[in-house]
Amino acid sequence: MSQRDLEIRYSIWTVLNKMLGDLTSKGVPPSLQVNADLRHSRLLISHWQLHLARGKATEEAFIADIDMLLDSARKILFEHASTVLGEDYVNKWKELLRKAKSGEFRVPLPQLGGTFIPGIPRDKDVDFVRIVLPRAASFDELKGIEKKTGAMIEAESENTIRISGKKEFVKRALDVISKRFFAQNKKQKE
Repeated sequence: MSQRDLEIRYSIWTVLNKMLGDLTSKGVPPSLQVNADLRHSRLLISHWQLHLARGKATEEAFIADIDMLLDSARKILFEHASTVLGEDYVNKWKELLRKAKSGEFRVPLPQLGGTFIPGIPRDKDVDFVRIVLPRAASFDELKGIEKKTGAMIEAESENTIRISGKKEFVKRALDVISKRFFAQNKKQKE
């Protein structure tokens, strides 16, 4: 499999992830299975990217797993969106997905790096943290937390934020964010 195959799958993942974010922002999030499928497929895509960078071959079964997860997320998203928002909404996303599959819509792969920290670190006494939120956060929400805690908060992607500042401010921000985003997510799972 080539770099192009990887880029196409990453573009497909991006379209599905954006659709998930759009549905969530409209107040009609699909089942949590979509989050799990997208999270797992993104992990496998990153693994594939690392294999390509190191010149290693990627097994066909591994790539089939990525395709299966992306297809599962697509089916759930399209079925849910069709039920709640109608076929016109779904057709818009189908067209974008078609372009991603054909290579017309391309999203560059993120740079490989060792600084990404998934979730909240155990040691909260740091002055720089990246967090992957269970749902997208609005600009106003992040700015409100910034005002309340004194920490600087920047969105790196739809669900990833970077918190920086004095250690005490970062700690306050982590406390607020964990209560606001992760406590809600825990309740939904129960």
